[in-house]
Amino acid sequence: MHYQNNSSSGGIPDDLNQLMRNINDFFGHKAINTTVLIDEKSLKYILYESFDWLFNLEERYGTFGASLAMGNGYIGISKLLGKELSLDNNEESIKYNLEIIDQYCRLRLPNKFIDELDKLV
Repeated sequence: MHYQNNSSSGGIPDDLNQLMRNINDFFGHKAINTTVLIDEKSLKYILYESFDWLFNLEERYGTFGASLAMGNGYIGISKLLGKELSLDNNEESIKYNLEIIDQYCRLRLPNKFIDELDKLV
């Protein structure tokens, strides 16, 4: 796990730490290379050894965001597979979003790859 903190505020805020636990619990070994961006209240993960995702909590409005790396940056994702991602940052909404993101990732990868990755449990 990597940390980036440019402020003097100390450790990981509770809400960001909870988001990290939710993601880790949901994806398990399929979420690797965690980077915690404390100042931005964001988490970077590589999902399924293939997709670079950035998850964040927007403090002012209390919203959840998900962005996928494309080119030299991240593109904010509001809809996947015809389903709107929830902006709410409560646990139920975040789990709903992670389920959609999981389905998206799995559909983009060959079944043989997913089968092999699932064996690593």
